Amino acid sequence: MEAKLQLVILAAGHGTRMYPFSDAIPKSLMLVGGKPVIRWIVDRWAPHVDDIIICINDDDFDSFNHEFRDVRKIDFSCNDKPLGTAGEIANAKDFLDNEGFILHYGDIITNIDVGNFKYYHTMRYLDDYCKHEDKYMGTLVLIKERLENSIVKVYTNTIYSFEEKPTSDNYGWGAIAAFAPRIFEYIEYGKDFGKDIFPKIISDGKTLGAYLSDSKWYNTGDVKNWEIADKAAREGRI
Repeated sequence: MEAKLQLVILAAGHGTRMYPFSDAIPKSLMLVGGKPVIRWIVDRWAPHVDDIIICINDDDFDSFNHEFRDVRKIDFSCNDKPLGTAGEIANAKDFLDNEGFILHYGDIITNIDVGNFKYYHTMRYLDDYCKHEDKYMGTLVLIKERLENSIVKVYTNTIYSFEEKPTSDNYGWGAIAAFAPRIFEYIEYGKDFGKDIFPKIISDGKTLGAYLSDSKWYNTGDVKNWEIADKAAREGRI
């Protein structure tokens, strides 16, 4: 577990909540503080991973390839139809090794302590290995924000409930996770992590760790939140 993990960024989809801007540019390439959203992600994580896989739409390849012409460690997993968030990983499997990977949604900007998060994931993985349990599937970054994507219930840093919900004051998944290789037992085309994969893992009695983060967190997936993130970046708060 000393080896660095791979990073997979989900940057496909049509960005309907960013209309009309997304008609001209992929939402992950929208500028926040003068820099594309996805560059905020790559610049933070690149020093900590061996390589990066970005899941994109076929039609967006030229735009992303041009943006990252100066970064050698990036590969692109392309698709021509919606696959679901877990389906994007299934489509990218040929790029992934057997050491597990980190998942990062392509519309999230955060100043998370990457090294500390990786260390926490590694310790949970090693603890499971030493106990010969084979139950640990990964760790989710949780934040205490008003979110629209999930309610997560935690006990002793382990997730015991994950449910898609409307806006809530509870812990929510921050759209970042680190997975053990055995996560592929659950990965399927057409499936979504929040709606399908995480609830299934928990119902099967497997373990998802909870990394509680107080980092700054910005969702740029719609126009209103993109404007908030852009303002924060221009004011030096990211």
